[in-house]
Amino acid sequence: MKLEKLLSIVFILFLSACGGSSDEDTDDQLDLDGTWVSNCRLVGENNSSLHKVIYLNNTLETVTSTFDNRNCSEEPIDVLETIGTFSIGNTIQTSSGLDAVEVTYEFLREDEIFVLLDIIRQEDNTINIGIQDNTDTFPTELDFDIPLIRQ
Repeated sequence: MKLEKLLSIVFILFLSACGGSSDEDTDDQLDLDGTWVSNCRLVGENNSSLHKVIYLNNTLETVTSTFDNRNCSEEPIDVLETIGTFSIGNTIQTSSGLDAVEVTYEFLREDEIFVLLDIIRQEDNTINIGIQDNTDTFPTELDFDIPLIRQ
């Protein structure tokens, strides 16, 4: 169970960290409102997890469900929910040359505000978020292993 909670926190951190910036207009860079779901992924040898992010205006809810099987089926054995707010920043160019948008998340956790810095690239109904290297800066590269698909 501790592994699943740790992986949930890692996923939240996955929604995190400062590359470059530009002077581009930040209006309408992302169309995030809605529900986004990851693919089922293996956690350990026999568990799996599914991540859901619900964006509405400048708020979000993350739900990480952990399953006692390898295919995210049946009832989850653990569910971690987190709510917060986000703000859109500048468009940057990632180290691979793709454009992404800086996003700052704020989550309330144990009476403290936890700030996460991330980047997002959206293509139609798929978003990819940054690869976390350092919690004090925005990522500079995107993670294509865990896309989130609009439902």
